Amino acid sequence: MAAAASCGPQASLTPAPPDMPTGTLAAYQTPTASQTPTPLTALSSTPIPQPSPTPRSHVIARGEDLGGIAYRYGVSVAAIVEANPGVDPRLLVVGTSLVIPPSAQSEALEDGILPSPTPVALRAGRVNCLRSAEGGAWCFAMLRNPGDQAVEGVSARMTVQAGEGGEVRSQSAELPLNRLPAGGRLPLMAYFPPPWETDGTVSVSVQSALPVGDGGGRYTEARLANESVTIRQDGLSAQVEGELEVGEGGASTLWVALVALDANGRVVGVRRWENETALAGGEKMAFRGVVYSLGQRIHRVIWEVEARP
Repeated sequence: MAAAASCGPQASLTPAPPDMPTGTLAAYQTPTASQTPTPLTALSSTPIPQPSPTPRSHVIARGEDLGGIAYRYGVSVAAIVEANPGVDPRLLVVGTSLVIPPSAQSEALEDGILPSPTPVALRAGRVNCLRSAEGGAWCFAMLRNPGDQAVEGVSARMTVQAGEGGEVRSQSAELPLNRLPAGGRLPLMAYFPPPWETDGTVSVSVQSALPVGDGGGRYTEARLANESVTIRQDGLSAQVEGELEVGEGGASTLWVALVALDANGRVVGVRRWENETALAGGEKMAFRGVVYSLGQRIHRVIWEVEARP
């Protein structure tokens, strides 16, 4: 497992009045991740035989999400989802028992290898918080992966300081997709329920991320081609159209994250489009998705595509 520790800059909170549109993603609450484990060091050049790793189980507690559970056991979110096909990762039920597959570290130990984690350098940008209709706020921060390897299982938190000496509140922050490609960027999102203090600061910290191995086979290459973007005249919504193409091996699940940016490059809206219809390798399908702004006018839209075989 690789751990990333990155703190983004603080920003003053600037609320915006529009309501949160239907279809905008909501982040689940999760407890603060545990401390990064100390890397293992080989004591002998001769590996010691290890027992085969066996799956473990975890009973879901209130406030937990798959990102936090995956971090705790040193596995990826995708691996837990694959080991529990009957569980909806977006709707976890308290008391449900999850099968936790062996971690990559356990599998390496089975082969007599003691690995050392490699740090993953992710960069979080400034936070933009926009007030929701019910008196809370959505906060966004763009997360960049400058490395040459994709990551998944990103765990992050946003913390609000309500004025000098005021209340400190913290929420888990999530990406709209499981995977952050090499050289890619996606927004971290967190929702703070009411009441929302406008006089304060908010910061974001990335706590962990897992590198996606080349031979994992959990993702398929996919892209959006022949795309066009139409921004409504009032700037409060934008429509993206194009053709989705998947690589060799096909895809059973296809997600597209649409991210709306204002003229200053701040995230003002996010929406995830999902397709559960299987596509064969090389097959194309028409795509059309709409993303809405929670505040400032939309200046442009960016996107990322994620496909799973």
